[in-house]
Amino acid sequence: MRIGINAFPLTRQFSGTSVYLFNLLKHLEINDKKNEYFLYSPAGIRLPFEEGPRWHILTIKDILIKSSTFWLLTKAKKQLLKDGIDLFWGTENILPLDLPGGIKKVITVFDLVWLHHPQLLNIDNFFILPLLAGRSIKKSDFILTISNQVEQDIIREFAISPEKISVTYLGISREFKPLDKAESAEFIAKKYQVSSKYILFLSNIEPKKNITNLLKAFRILKNEYNCGCQLLLAGTKRWNAFNIFRNYKSLKLSSEEAKFLGYVDFQDLPKLYSGADMFILPSLYEGFGLPALEAMAYGTPVVVSDIPVFREILGEAALFADPHSPKDIAGTMRRVLADPALAQGLRQKGLERVELFSWEKAAKELLRVFEECKP
Repeated sequence: MRIGINAFPLTRQFSGTSVYLFNLLKHLEINDKKNEYFLYSPAGIRLPFEEGPRWHILTIKDILIKSSTFWLLTKAKKQLLKDGIDLFWGTENILPLDLPGGIKKVITVFDLVWLHHPQLLNIDNFFILPLLAGRSIKKSDFILTISNQVEQDIIREFAISPEKISVTYLGISREFKPLDKAESAEFIAKKYQVSSKYILFLSNIEPKKNITNLLKAFRILKNEYNCGCQLLLAGTKRWNAFNIFRNYKSLKLSSEEAKFLGYVDFQDLPKLYSGADMFILPSLYEGFGLPALEAMAYGTPVVVSDIPVFREILGEAALFADPHSPKDIAGTMRRVLADPALAQGLRQKGLERVELFSWEKAAKELLRVFEECKP
């Protein structure tokens, strides 16, 4: 088969969708020796292997194309027909809506935040996803998603047959192993000019991550529980993060207490995770929550919001807090910091939990879907 792939995510900072696509391509190349792949992007992309005779990177040279959505809606059909594509994989919730039936359509749906919590989206996705994502789901031949929770949402909201959906959990690279905590913390402290005792948040800086309530919880942790840690918030600031920074200022938290690091280089993440006293992700909504699982792989105790998908993915290896209650978030964080035995138990359970998640397993399931959809 000639398989076309929306590779736009690989032109962006390495997080979220780009991590997902990068790792699946890596293991597809290892496990699939017969299909031919066409990767479409607006610029050069980083691949985990050398471009070979079965892998083609096609750079779309059009100054107007800044997003995958614009390309999918205006140019994709012509390009896919020209390249003789048999199957197209939409990696960002959206498909070209006018593809002929001869081209099979597979789509990855990461979540339905646009349906359940549209107020948490940026302005582009607020309009684009409600208009196009539902139609793409209905027109697809097969749907990939990343948790049972999202699968059930898709079945309920769009009356899709379960036979058309495959849950492929995200994976954890086997290179992710705990590093020496003290050495890692010292490296981070020196490089980023922060405390060597810190609580880590790592994800996009945006409303659905519930950062305002995290900051309120940290203020309680400092005032009522005399916490000696610094809160480090690592991640890319999204356009709709202004209220988060406004609340940060109103809480009068200094950068010595809570510091935004911005985007952290991928090569520093092992030490950033390993050096933390605790990892916190109090999201209001997630499709999976990969950073929490990554933190576990590096031996860091994890506290997350009490939402169904985290219960599904993390099991008994994390502590859960009410995302709407800063006091409960603060109290749960304090339990970890004040109880070394509890923290050590979470570390051990986390290391055991991550063994269930494999990019190789996810890629093999993806390949099975491709073969099942073969024209």
